Amino acid sequence: MRHLLFVLIIALGSQAKALMNIDQCYDINQKEVFYQQTTQIGQAGEGRILNNYPVILINPQMMSMYQPGVQQFILAHECAHHRLGHIVSLYFNNYFNKTFEFDADCAAIQLMRDMNLLNGQVVNGIFQFVGGLVEDSSHPSGGNRVIYLQQCLNK
Repeated sequence: MRHLLFVLIIALGSQAKALMNIDQCYDINQKEVFYQQTTQIGQAGEGRILNNYPVILINPQMMSMYQPGVQQFILAHECAHHRLGHIVSLYFNNYFNKTFEFDADCAAIQLMRDMNLLNGQVVNGIFQFVGGLVEDSSHPSGGNRVIYLQQCLNK
């Protein structure tokens, strides 16, 4: 895990400091989630199961487009999918629900809050990032997600 984090630091340069704060992730079954770099995904991060191991795929090119606080949120969000059992549900039960995105968003921002990683600039960056996300068959609209994130911060 630490070796991969070192590789991410090299790949992302100064932006990698953000990754240092959220570097351990475990899934719903307490299996360590590993990070793997790839440019084969069309987003900054994505939770998957590869060869029966929980993994967060990270596209370093896309991740480097975001400020460190947003990078932390993306990793925390993908980790939350694993921790909450969403990825297991998708891969083994073929079930995924749009509400999973709300849950992962909420868990991510609450984790960041509890780790004292949030300030006004970071929160605004996260809201701007999430607000720009497009609704599709498995993701609610960015606007609705931002409203939910605001509510989560007050819990």
